[in-house]
Amino acid sequence: MAEQRILARVAFDPKLRTYVFLQAVLVGTLSIVGLLTLPLFLWLAWWWSGRHFQSLSCTLTERRLLTGKGVLFRRERAIPLDKIQDVSLIRGPLLNALGLVKLRVETAGSGSHGEGAAADLTGVAGAEAFQELVLAQRDREAERHGPAVPAPDRQEPAGIGGTLAEMLEVLKRIEAKLPAG
Repeated sequence: MAEQRILARVAFDPKLRTYVFLQAVLVGTLSIVGLLTLPLFLWLAWWWSGRHFQSLSCTLTERRLLTGKGVLFRRERAIPLDKIQDVSLIRGPLLNALGLVKLRVETAGSGSHGEGAAADLTGVAGAEAFQELVLAQRDREAERHGPAVPAPDRQEPAGIGGTLAEMLEVLKRIEAKLPAG
């Protein structure tokens, strides 16, 4: 694969660490174990949120959106721009309180088989501008490659209806040749 030119590298808002910390604390304090071990849990949540923040990466190239995250297990994704269906901005009460936005990247296959979006990027600095940049690059990539055109020497099927009717005819001919009984 040829080296792709990097168009943008995302910076994440430092307030994201606080957001991740607060999420962990809220979940932890809902459990009895979390309440009993609160001082240790607070320290662990703060450490974890810092490591999580440092692990985040997002890079836009000419043809892909590259994301990475993970403290214990690193997950890196390369999302082809031509597969991106939508890039949306999500705001919630806690996100709004901290002045953060979640950028959700959805592809043709995301959302199926119990998966969420192709990528959820919380705390992207300048999320609105990055959203526009990704969508503009996706559109440039689509224009550059143009719509897929079938090869001229290959015939496309007439459609599902025609194909099923042909299959039914073949089955009837086979059935007619089978011995009765």
